[in-house]
Amino acid sequence: VSVEWDTAATDIASIIKNIEESYVIDDSFDEFIDQARDAKIATLANLREQYSAALEREKETARIAEEREELAKLRAEQEKREAKEHEEREKAETEAREKREAEEQKQREELEAQRKEQAEAQKKIDKENARLAKERAELERQQREEKERKEAAQAAAKKAQYPGERAIVAALIEHFGVTEGAVLSWLTLMRKAA
Repeated sequence: VSVEWDTAATDIASIIKNIEESYVIDDSFDEFIDQARDAKIATLANLREQYSAALEREKETARIAEEREELAKLRAEQEKREAKEHEEREKAETEAREKREAEEQKQREELEAQRKEQAEAQKKIDKENARLAKERAELERQQREEKERKEAAQAAAKKAQYPGERAIVAALIEHFGVTEGAVLSWLTLMRKAA
């Protein structure tokens, strides 16, 4: 009996059972009875070896299939874990980036507000400084004019033995702190009254 190397153990067991039950060695074999018995014994021994080998092969094949299944399961779990970790990492990175960008935007806005505030304050300071400078210049001009009037009045008084009209006008301007036009107007009224 010839059996392929990859024949299933159950098929080989069926062949063994068939030979044991169907091939009875009896007196009908006459002088070949010993040869027939030996052939049957050798065939059954060979088949039992093939049966044992087939069982080992199937057991090994099942073990390999189980290992492959376990490896595939482990690989799938690892891929799932890695995908989850990748997703969580991307989510964390996105949240961190968005938080950082929001913080940077807030800082930019605060800086811009500070710059505007400082610019407004500087504008007010510059305006106030300009006003004060203008007032100072006006005050200095008035003081200069007053000083020049006093000096002119004093010089005129020294020159004249009697004060002339100019000296009187200058003295009245200085004494009352009024304009030349006001003093001339007074003098005109005094002449009319006299």
